Amino acid sequence: MVSTNTSKKRKEPTSASAQRQNRVPPNEDIKCVASPYDVDGIVTSVVSNEMKDVLLDRLATEILSKITGGWCRTTSDVRPRRSKKQKLEHCDNVDDGTKGQPMSIAEKIVRTRLVVGINQCTNVLQRRKENQSTASNGSVKETNPLPSLIILTRDIRPANIMAHIPFYAHLLQIPTLILPGKSSVELGQALGIRSAAVAMFLPSDNSTSIDDSLKEEWKETHEDVDSFVKYVISKIPK
Repeated sequence: MVSTNTSKKRKEPTSASAQRQNRVPPNEDIKCVASPYDVDGIVTSVVSNEMKDVLLDRLATEILSKITGGWCRTTSDVRPRRSKKQKLEHCDNVDDGTKGQPMSIAEKIVRTRLVVGINQCTNVLQRRKENQSTASNGSVKETNPLPSLIILTRDIRPANIMAHIPFYAHLLQIPTLILPGKSSVELGQALGIRSAAVAMFLPSDNSTSIDDSLKEEWKETHEDVDSFVKYVISKIPK
């Protein structure tokens, strides 16, 4: 007696359908965000874990080493504003002896050119986009700087809280990359805070007047920042 199996075999998905099943919906992963200009969304490159370690190490040694007391230290010159809604970038309220201390010219430059946090970076991008739109009409000149580089972290959840940043970066054609893994914590550690979702670099401002005694330090610091930004951009996967 021959037994017959009447059950239907499960149809193996084709390569195209398998890709659709494995695809992460836009805005659920910061790598791909929804866009009205592209059906497939805006895709941002993710660097490898090895390259992430290299970039964070260079960031800490070449740029953040010029900052004393961590990113959120208060000084007589700068008092960072904090919002109750800002839950992703935390500052430890620890007095390490640097509060009230005047900043060096190198630290001032780094704090001027480096923007940290979703709200802060969003404000820069919005001002630039609005200024660009107004300038295109010929009414005013572009005064807000165009960011040179944006660094995103992939482990922030929900990812849609900063999905607008790759969208702005796409519109303004700003080089952008994503750090993999628990990168928000690692980036935060480099900054001396608990976590950081996004960091942005601004171009140098050559219009600032500097005393002759500080010109050498001013020049070297800007060159260090420019060199780091150039290096990171060269490592963005194509």
